[in-house]
Amino acid sequence: PSSKGDVAVTISIGVSIKSSHCDEFEGMVRLADKALYMAKDNGRNQVAYMRYVEDLTLKDLKHE
Repeated sequence: PSSKGDVAVTISIGVSIKSSHCDEFEGMVRLADKALYMAKDNGRNQVAYMRYVEDLTLKDLKHE
């Protein structure tokens, strides 16, 4: 609590999952960034996971 009352905090997290199609650090960061904005766009306060699938397109794996 602060002097003005309780402070509400939320968190949005983007997670990238390593695959054979995206094993470079920069690619993993780009995926995590896309997942982060997906989490925010879907209402915030959640974790979004992303990975490359066989046809090299992004696929949303899970929302919590």
